Amino acid sequence: MTESTAHTSPGFHWNVERDGSSIRLSLSGELDVAVADRAAVRSKQQLAGIDGAVVVDLGQVTFMDSSGLRLLLDLRQTTFGLGIRLYLSRLSLPVQRLLDVAGLSHWFEYVGGVAPKFAYCPICEGELRIDVTRCPYCGSVL
Repeated sequence: MTESTAHTSPGFHWNVERDGSSIRLSLSGELDVAVADRAAVRSKQQLAGIDGAVVVDLGQVTFMDSSGLRLLLDLRQTTFGLGIRLYLSRLSLPVQRLLDVAGLSHWFEYVGGVAPKFAYCPICEGELRIDVTRCPYCGSVL
């Protein structure tokens, strides 16, 4: 049986789905200093009784700063200490770019086994999925 709990702050939404011994944390909006501490406390509370896996869905995160990165690193450390597997899922472009710039993409496990690959437009430096042939921001043919 799946249980679902939602939390909302201005500009940020947090949904927790518990399915037996695993949980899925779905985050959306801006994961920044204004919400990261509350999200960290809530995420650690959700780990009680979990012995399966934790999946963090970041597909709808529109902005993430170093506070959000700290949240992910703390969650990684906590789950590792508890013997729980942590997986990141559906990384949005802002999240992937921050992980790339910080050099931390390889610190995490991903649903599907590998980190999603991104590229950047040589004209406007817009973030691109690796399989595109035209930049959606400036229209440049790649």
